[in-house]
Amino acid sequence: TNGQVIGALSVYAAEPDAFNEEETNLLTELAGDVAYGITALRTRVERERAQEALRESERKYRMLFDNAVMSITLWDVHNWQIMLLNTSGARNLGGTTSDEFIGKTLPDILLDPEMIKTTSERFKSIVDTGTGGQFEDFAELPNGEKRWFRSDIQPMRDESGKIFALQLISEDINERKQAEEEVRDWKNRYEAAVQASGHLLYDWNSETNEVTYGGNVSRILGYTVDEMDGGLNGWVELIHVDDRAFFSDVMAAIVNKREPAHLEYRVRTKDGRYITVEDEGYFIADAQGSTNRMIGFVKDITERKKAEEALRRSEEGYRRIADNATDVIWTMDMDLRLTYISPSITLLRGYSVEEALLQSVDVMMTPESLQIVMEAFEEGLELELANEPGAPRPVTLELEQYCKDGSIIWTQSQVTFLRGSDGEMAGMIGVTRDITERRQAEEASRASEEKFRTIAEASGASIFI
Repeated sequence: TNGQVIGALSVYAAEPDAFNEEETNLLTELAGDVAYGITALRTRVERERAQEALRESERKYRMLFDNAVMSITLWDVHNWQIMLLNTSGARNLGGTTSDEFIGKTLPDILLDPEMIKTTSERFKSIVDTGTGGQFEDFAELPNGEKRWFRSDIQPMRDESGKIFALQLISEDINERKQAEEEVRDWKNRYEAAVQASGHLLYDWNSETNEVTYGGNVSRILGYTVDEMDGGLNGWVELIHVDDRAFFSDVMAAIVNKREPAHLEYRVRTKDGRYITVEDEGYFIADAQGSTNRMIGFVKDITERKKAEEALRRSEEGYRRIADNATDVIWTMDMDLRLTYISPSITLLRGYSVEEALLQSVDVMMTPESLQIVMEAFEEGLELELANEPGAPRPVTLELEQYCKDGSIIWTQSQVTFLRGSDGEMAGMIGVTRDITERRQAEEASRASEEKFRTIAEASGASIFI
């Protein structure tokens, strides 16, 4: 029809000039009719193919539309009714099929009047401005369920550029919102716990040396969080100059091995004082499995260190007294094993402190005295367990003990049970002294008295004293 050559029609005759003008015109007309028929047939075939391709394309897009995970809704801007809705959209609205919601309006699918008003104003604003947007809403559905949705609303235009519908693509983000709420809840509790602990919290990136601070920064150091800048280098500047090398060496080893950090060092506060802190940090893995971040706590242990130092000096004083005492001072655990004995044990029994600590009670004393010890231990322990912890209840025992030279001496031991900080029995403490001369004198006195009584009874005379 457009003059394009689509083929050739050939008619042959056995004789030359077999066709006259009329026959030639007839054949020409026949060729045109054949060409028209062929063109019409091709056009119909191509149209049918195009229609089939269009139907196939529509079927595919309809399949994609209906099976999309996200909810897709088309709203008619003239009457604000639903024009089109996929299956996910129907489920999000509490239904099962899209046919349930075609032609529905906002009041039909939203129960909250305030939400209806907000959505209507949002729709009108998009139509007026021609610009869409993204929104997050907590909506009550027709079935009464309340859920979070994230929506992307965009205007749709016809061939003339006029807006005829709004396309709303939304996804259910209820689980994400719940997870975010749980994270916020845990973060709030974590912050409260850190604040209550009185510790300084830090998050250090070992690659960039950046440090983020939290917790009781002001209470411990006097600085605000904003003043704590400079990363790890800024922190090192606060460390006492005599402790910096120690800190740097330990941190280098920790980073190399990815081990937990536990350090004690001195840092300078904002008012120029130095306090002793305890620093505990742990490397954590990020989503990619990298362990470049260390989360840790810094707490002020200045008062504890002072108390420990005072206790150490006090303990040294008591130990000095014990080490220089004439009497033997000792402690035992509940298995009757010596845990401490003063150096005066050498004067008493000839053994060194090291030798004495290795001896068991059956090696220290005679069998008769061992029996006394075991009975006293059981009776004393039973008494202690039957009573509430209170004032010490010492027990005095007189025992025979072996000396290193093989001799036997008489000793007097005053023993008291010890309780731990939990109130449970922890051991015993005792003071032992040599009473051999006293026992010998008592024995001599008894022998003399016995001798005098024997003489007096044998004389038959009356003797008055």
